[in-house]
Amino acid sequence: MVVGVFLGSGVVTKEATLPAEHLAAMFRDEVVMIGLTLGPVAGIEPGDVFVPQVTLDEAKPTALIIPGGFGCRPMSQDRRIIDRITEIATTCDGVLAISTGTLLLAATGLLAGRKAAGHWLTRTELEPYGCELSEAQIERTGRLFTTSGAQAALEAVPLLADVILYGPVSG
Repeated sequence: MVVGVFLGSGVVTKEATLPAEHLAAMFRDEVVMIGLTLGPVAGIEPGDVFVPQVTLDEAKPTALIIPGGFGCRPMSQDRRIIDRITEIATTCDGVLAISTGTLLLAATGLLAGRKAAGHWLTRTELEPYGCELSEAQIERTGRLFTTSGAQAALEAVPLLADVILYGPVSG
């Protein structure tokens, strides 16, 4: 299994690292950082820099994690990025979108008509995608999980692991 973490500019470090490390540890597998290019990606915290191992076009993760960050808003408007995330999200075993990362998953259309957890500032940005911001910290749609932030993402990891192992039985 490969846990892929899609990195955008200004990514929130704990959202990019903690859930991925916990999920990979459960399966004793690797975490792969995914970027638009193989160039360094600055985190939101000063001095945090990530170096992607594969590009979004090359990535074939078993599970995809989409952390929040400043880059999520502009990336949610980029059709090439959204088309590729759609392709990955519909073929991998599970997806976890965190905070403003929910915008990217919502832009795929896979959350249309559903509630999604995410950063409270995304409320009006989710509406054009037919998605309503939930008051819950975790929302699930089949194999797709959205969370309000890093702590909620850690709580969602065991649920995502169950989906990866046994498939989506509800929700």
